[in-house]
Amino acid sequence: MILTPHAIIGAAVANIFPNNPELGFALAYFSHYAMDAVPHNHYKIGNLIPKKSDTFVSVLNNLGAIYHLFLIGLDFLIGTIIAILIFSRDWHSLFITLVGVLGGVLPDFLQAVYFKFKKEPFITLQKIHKFFEHKPDLDDRPILGSVIQISVVVIVVIASILISLHGKV
Repeated sequence: MILTPHAIIGAAVANIFPNNPELGFALAYFSHYAMDAVPHNHYKIGNLIPKKSDTFVSVLNNLGAIYHLFLIGLDFLIGTIIAILIFSRDWHSLFITLVGVLGGVLPDFLQAVYFKFKKEPFITLQKIHKFFEHKPDLDDRPILGSVIQISVVVIVVIASILISLHGKV
């Protein structure tokens, strides 16, 4: 799954618990793995992690890698902005939203650390990530993968808002 859905879903989960940011962060973090179990597609980052080495290439020597890092950053930024627009009403809700965004995307950033260093605890975290990742992916069916991701985001956001409206947790 790309970062935008993880960011929005993480924010939605964290906003269910506005008075407990630690719990919101933890549940947003675990929501990442739950969402990875849903059929989805990814964007290609082949210039960043070539198959022959399975580690990050030198970004400074590879314009394709710089382009893919730009796309990842843009993906993160879009997800963060959408989450802020949906959930932030004041400084506290902005804080909770950002806590959820960070929790929701952290597993993918830890995966990036794994690809760079391949040491514990990142090896174990990568095994957990791979365990939850839906197989097969829908990379060859991008429209279906995108529709599923958007649908899941909409359902989780609506559920989060309804839960918040019917009583604070």
